[in-house]
Amino acid sequence: MKQRLGIAQALINYPQVIFLDEPTSAFGPCWPKRNIGFNKNLSDEITVFFSTHILSDVERICDNVLIIDKGIKKFDGKITEAKSLYNTDSIEISIYEKDKINQMYEIFARENWFVDGRILEDKSINLVVKNRKIASFRIATILSDNKISIERLIPMELDLETIFMKVVGE
Repeated sequence: MKQRLGIAQALINYPQVIFLDEPTSAFGPCWPKRNIGFNKNLSDEITVFFSTHILSDVERICDNVLIIDKGIKKFDGKITEAKSLYNTDSIEISIYEKDKINQMYEIFARENWFVDGRILEDKSINLVVKNRKIASFRIATILSDNKISIERLIPMELDLETIFMKVVGE
């Protein structure tokens, strides 16, 4: 409640700029989701800077992000720009024939669209690919040719936390 009161107190005089340090850390897990509209509407009138380690909040609330690592600015721009700059195409594949997962992975790894990949604990495959559209078509074709049934094929997009880790080199 003190955190909420502090934010209300800071907003009462309609400042042009407001700085918040870990603004959602004291709230329950549902608070940021319920108040996204509040924050988006607020940002139309007030420039809000906030520091946080909860990057999913940043992704939901903010338009722009500034990533600083050890005092050095690593990225400053729109979140959509960060995603297009640091994102790689990846696909998660699950098949019904779990005993064939290693064989399918080896076939995918020989394809020219394959960049990297791994077999996950649940016996699905995560692939990093050069071109998601071409890879998706070839994956479906390869599985069909081998009479393997697709359980799911999901194009994946990196979240801000993963992009942050790429930017700071961890």
